[in-house]
Amino acid sequence: HDLSVTKIQSIFDSYVDLPRNPLPDVLCMDEFYFSRKRDKKYCLIMIDFYNHAIIDVLKDRTKHTMLAYFRSIDLQERSFVRYLIIDMNDIYRDIASYCFPKAILAVDSFHVIKSISDAVDRIRKKVMRRFKENPRSNEYYLLKYRRDLLFVEDIHGDRYTKVEYNHHFHYEISDLRKLEMMLSIDPELNRAYELYHRYLQFNKKTYADLDKARKDLNKIIQEFRLARSEELYKIAEMFDHWEEEIIHSFIVYRGKRLSNGPIEKKNGMIKKILKIANGYGNFKRFRSRVMYTLNKRSMHTYPVTLEDLKDD
Repeated sequence: HDLSVTKIQSIFDSYVDLPRNPLPDVLCMDEFYFSRKRDKKYCLIMIDFYNHAIIDVLKDRTKHTMLAYFRSIDLQERSFVRYLIIDMNDIYRDIASYCFPKAILAVDSFHVIKSISDAVDRIRKKVMRRFKENPRSNEYYLLKYRRDLLFVEDIHGDRYTKVEYNHHFHYEISDLRKLEMMLSIDPELNRAYELYHRYLQFNKKTYADLDKARKDLNKIIQEFRLARSEELYKIAEMFDHWEEEIIHSFIVYRGKRLSNGPIEKKNGMIKKILKIANGYGNFKRFRSRVMYTLNKRSMHTYPVTLEDLKDD
C-alpha cells in the first residue's frame, strides 16, 4: 500500500492507546519472558478468570512497579477482587496483602506440579551422572532418553503396555517395562516418582470441605519430609510455605476451580506475537498490540481509509 514500516507504526501508535480494563472478581496474575535486551526481562500480565480478557500488561514484575500501579487504582475497585490467582512468588503475596484487602490468595496448581516434577528430574539427572562413563548401559539409556515415562499419568494405558522391538535392547519391550527398569535403578528416584504421582492424584480430587484437603495435604507433606531426599525435603518446605494458598486452589467459584489456565493460553499467543515481530523495543507499542489483538472487546473500527492514511 505504499506505506513504510515507520509510517505503519506511527498510524498504529496514533489510533491505538487502550486503557486498562476494570479489575474482575477473580484476577489471574503471571509473568512472561519479554526480552533479553532489557534489565527487567519479564513482564506481568493480568487476566479476568472468567471471560479471559486481558486486564493489563505491566513493563516488569518488580514490587515497586506493581505497588505504584495498583495503588493508583481506587481502593473500592481493588476491594472488588475476591480471589487472586498467582504462582509461588513471594512478591505477589506481598502485593496482595498491601493492595487487595479482601482477596483470597490461591496458588495455581500447575506451578505446584511443575515444582515437584522439576525435583524429580533433578534426582533423575543426579542418578544418571553415575552412569555417564558407560553411555551404552541400560541405566544410562533409560535415564537419558526415556525421562518422559516418569511423568506419564496413565502408564498402564494401551500405548505404554504395547510390546515393540527396541533397538537399544535388541528385543521387544513395552514402555511400562522400561519404566519399571528405570525405577529399579535407584530407591530415591523410585520414591520421588511415587510421591509425584501421589500428589497428582491428590490434585485431581474435588473437596467440598477444605479442612479435608488440608489434612490430606499435610499427610503428603509428611511423606515428602520423610523421604530421605534433599530434593524432596525442599518440596516439603515449599508446601509448608504455601500451604494455605495451595488449599485455596481447590475452591470452586461460580462453577470453576481456581487456576491460571486461561493465562497460560494468552501467554502462548504473546510468545507468537514476540516471535513474529522478532522482539519489541517499544514496550508501549507492544502492550497496545496485545491489548488490541487479544481482547475482542477492545477492537474498534475507525472511519479511516488507506487513502486518508497516505495523505495524513
